[in-house]
Amino acid sequence: MIKRFPVAAAFALIAFGTAVDTASASTAMELKTSRVEVPGTREVESGEYRKGITMLETALERAKLTADKAPVLVNLCVAHAAMGELERAAGYCEAAVDNGVDKAIAFNNRAVVKQLQGDLEASIEDLEKASLVSPGNRVVQRNLDRALSSRASLVSQS
Repeated sequence: MIKRFPVAAAFALIAFGTAVDTASASTAMELKTSRVEVPGTREVESGEYRKGITMLETALERAKLTADKAPVLVNLCVAHAAMGELERAAGYCEAAVDNGVDKAIAFNNRAVVKQLQGDLEASIEDLEKASLVSPGNRVVQRNLDRALSSRASLVSQS
């Protein structure tokens, strides 16, 4: 099961299905949990982030294969971003990208965290990479469209 998380950049919060602040839905970016369900995934998707993180960290310690670590790293990135712990989220996002499995989701989530950290250009770069890895991925395309729109708005305001 894939759960998408719109992220309201002004508050770095995550909600299910709608933006959580006054920012328009057209500017909210989406995080995504892994395609593979691992212990802690459902907790993250239901908003029980601390419980999910505890379960995911245990799963990460037990994972021996790179492929087993990938979904755990992706979900730790999402959980920490949801809690506004952007530095920790960035570390897990980076590890998920380096892991090499399910790169489109990893690039997408790292892009969202970079945008939340105020680095729109790096966010766009990651979304473009995600788009190359997974052409037609709707979440990636929506996020890329939103990021490019944000950049255009900033340029027009200058």
